[in-house]
Amino acid sequence: MKFHRLALFLVTTAMTALLAGCAGLGSKPPIGVAFTAGLTPPTSMDASANINVAATVTNDPGHAGVNWTVTCGSDPCGYFDTANPVASGSPVAYHAPDSVPSENTVTLTATSVTDSSKSVSAAITITSNPK
Repeated sequence: MKFHRLALFLVTTAMTALLAGCAGLGSKPPIGVAFTAGLTPPTSMDASANINVAATVTNDPGHAGVNWTVTCGSDPCGYFDTANPVASGSPVAYHAPDSVPSENTVTLTATSVTDSSKSVSAAITITSNPK
């Protein structure tokens, strides 16, 4: 009888270990957000200038895209010409403010619609418009 209990214990332990090892096979890779190659924000741009930017979301089962925001130390910070959300990888035009913000920098952020903890940001120095 002891042999049967030991055998049952070993089989149960082996099955538990096997199932635990397989648990990760069905897990999904995490969502990621990155700027799209060729449409990455520059490090600086002139006041009143326009640029195209895009962000790509990977591993998004809902294909929900991103929400774009711009922040700075003082308004105005500029604006995007497209309403949120924006499809993954689709270009959007950013319009810099007409004058240099007080801290000279704006931050563009693309945030995953599906998982708002995933985003990518870039700081842009706004310079005076050459005359």
